[in-house]
Amino acid sequence: MIRAAPSENGGRARESISFGPVTVDEADRFGVADLICRFQRAFDAHDWGELEQCLVPQLQVDYGDLRGLPPRQESASSYCEQRKDALDHLDLQHNYTNLVVIDTMHPGRFQARCNFQIYRFERSGPRHFHTLGTYVFGLERDPKGDLRICSIQQRVTGNSGDPEVHRGVNPK
Repeated sequence: MIRAAPSENGGRARESISFGPVTVDEADRFGVADLICRFQRAFDAHDWGELEQCLVPQLQVDYGDLRGLPPRQESASSYCEQRKDALDHLDLQHNYTNLVVIDTMHPGRFQARCNFQIYRFERSGPRHFHTLGTYVFGLERDPKGDLRICSIQQRVTGNSGDPEVHRGVNPK
């Protein structure tokens, strides 16, 4: 929602933007942004141990648009093993933009929404498979106070390239 606010000198109005019911302080917003960067870098580096460190032990996942599976709960280790099996043979680049962090009104819990671009390149040939869309992440603090991802919802806007490059795609 965009709201016009009068300027202090009575001149032109400035805009303030509100994305959620409660603003998130800078430290929490930075922590969420850093966690999403670590999550995506772990994919790109094929660092499956680091990927697992970004997640709670049991998380809710919804990759129905890409993988054709219903939303479900799974262990962090299973989530990482599936991604390793599907992606370890590819060069990857994950990017995100337009991050919005919302305080859920539950202590230590946040929701983050962002657009994403995932570029996947076959190492052994010229093929690629790229995906663009939106992520919604649920995040919560663990007992030590560190943020972890507790839910992931991926909505695909579009794909380009050969889906057979990605071993986890549901051939529709």
